[in-house]
Parts: sequence; structure tokens; C-alpha cells
Amino acid sequence: DGKTEHTILNTDLALDQIPNVIGGKTGFTPLAGYSLLMTVADPSTKHRVIAVVLDDITRWQDIRTMVDWSFGAYTWK
Repeated sequence: DGKTEHTILNTDLALDQIPNVIGGKTGFTPLAGYSLLMTVADPSTKHRVIAVVLDDITRWQDIRTMVDWSFGAYTWK
């Protein structure tokens, strides 16, 4: 009816800090600890990087560092 408004909050830190995120999954197990998997695409080439960290309390920052390094260090042909 257009009269009801909802505010949606998201705790996924990657959505506003890591550009071009395709998807990701957080997790925790006693053996793996705090974990994160993320897929990010280069919009100009469509190449993708999949990054995974396990047992990492700073997983969001570490994923960002890994993704930035991957796109900066490699050239796909």
C-alpha cells in the first residue's frame, strides 16, 4: 500500500567497505574459528577473486587487504 516503511540494517561490513562484492559467507566453528569467504569481481574485466580466511578476528580487514593485493598484483589476459 506504500504507507508502511521499514528500516533494514545490515551488519555485513563488506557491503560498504569493499567494492564489487559478489557474495560472501561468515562462519564460526571451534576448529576454524571466525571465518570469512568472499568473492569480488573486477567490473572492467569480470575476473573474480575468491578469498578465504580462517580463525581470524580481523577477517574483514584481512579480506579487504587480500582482495586489493590480488587485483593489484596480477594481470589477467
